[in-house]
Amino acid sequence: MKKLIFEKFFEEVLLYFLFILGTLSIIVWIIQSVNYLDLVTEDGHSLQVYAYYSLLNLPKIISRILLFVLFLSVCLVIINYERRNEIIIFWINGISKIQFINKIIKFSILFLAIQMFFALFLVPFTQDKAKSFVRSSDIGYLKNIIKEKSFFDGVKNLTIFVNKKKDNKIYDVFIKDNKSGDITQTIYAAEGNIEYKNGSTFLLLEDGKFINNDKGYISSFSFDKTKISLSIYETKTTVYRKFQETNTFELLHCFKESLPILSEFLKKYKSQFLRCDERKEDILIEIFKRSYLPIYIPLLVLIGCCLVLISKDEFSYKFKRLLVFLYGFIIISLSEVLVRYSAKDLIHTLAFLSLPVAVFLINYFFIYYKFEFKK
Repeated sequence: MKKLIFEKFFEEVLLYFLFILGTLSIIVWIIQSVNYLDLVTEDGHSLQVYAYYSLLNLPKIISRILLFVLFLSVCLVIINYERRNEIIIFWINGISKIQFINKIIKFSILFLAIQMFFALFLVPFTQDKAKSFVRSSDIGYLKNIIKEKSFFDGVKNLTIFVNKKKDNKIYDVFIKDNKSGDITQTIYAAEGNIEYKNGSTFLLLEDGKFINNDKGYISSFSFDKTKISLSIYETKTTVYRKFQETNTFELLHCFKESLPILSEFLKKYKSQFLRCDERKEDILIEIFKRSYLPIYIPLLVLIGCCLVLISKDEFSYKFKRLLVFLYGFIIISLSEVLVRYSAKDLIHTLAFLSLPVAVFLINYFFIYYKFEFKK
C-alpha cells in the first residue's frame, strides 16, 4: 500500500515537472530564437543554420531551469495534496513525515543524475555543435541582406556597399578587404551578381578595378570580369570556442596535476583552444557550475517538503507557504551568485561548496528533531 501511495505521488510530481519544464522551455526557446534571427538578418547565414543553432540551444535552456522547475513541482503537488486532504493518507498508513521527506529526497537523486548528465556532457556537446554550424556555414542569404545605399559588414575584415540593387543584379559595388592592419584592398565594379554554387557564395563582378594598399604602396589594375569567393572569409559571428562549449574533460585537463588519479586519462584531452594559465579561475568556475550546482537539487526538494509541516487549517498557512517559496528562491539565487565567485579565493570556494551541505543538514536535523527526536 505504501509503495502505491508513493508511486502515485511521484507520478504526479513527474507530470507537473514535465508540463512546467516543457512550457517554460518552449517560452524561453522562442524568445531566444527571436534574438538568434540576427544570424540571418545581419550575418547572412541560411535558415537551416538558424534552425540547427536554435534547436541545439534547447538542452542548455532545460539545464538552466531544471532546478527551479523541480522545486516548483514538488511544492505544487504537496499543496494540491493538502488542499484535497490527500496528504493525510500518508500519515494514516503509518508513514511519518520524516519518512515521507526521506523518500522524496531519494527520488530527487534521479533528477540530480539527469542534471549532471546535461551539465557535464550534453549541454557542452550541443553548444559546441551549434557553434560548429556557424563556423562551417557560408553566407547563404547575402542577396537578401544587402540593401541599397547601405554597408554590409557581416563578414570579418570585409565591407560591401551597393548603390543600387534590382532583382539579382547589383550596381556600383564597393568592397573593402582589410587583409591585415596595414594591407587593404578596395574593389570597385560597375555591376555584378551574387551566385551560389556547391554550397558556396560568389560575387561575380564586371567592369571594375582593384586598388591595393600594401603598407603605403598603392597599386591598381582593371578587370572586365572577376569572381570573388566569400567562403574564404569568416563570419563576424563569434566562432571561437567558449568555456560553455568546451568538453568537460578538456576543462579538467587544466587541473590534471591536482588530479593524479585522472592525470593519464586527461592527457589526451589537451585542447588547443584553452589557455589554462591565463584563464584558470574562469575554467574552475565553469567546472563548478557543471559538477556542483546540481547538488542543490536535494536541498531544494527538502525545502519544498517543508510544506508538509504546515496545515491548511492554520491561520498563517498562506504566509508560511509563501515563506517556503521565498526560501527556495533565495537558495536558487544564492547558488547562482556564489558560483560566480567560487574560484576567487579559498574562502569563496569553501562558502560555495559548504552552503548546500550546511543548509541541507540544518534543515533536515531541525525537522528530525521536531518530529522524531521528541517522540
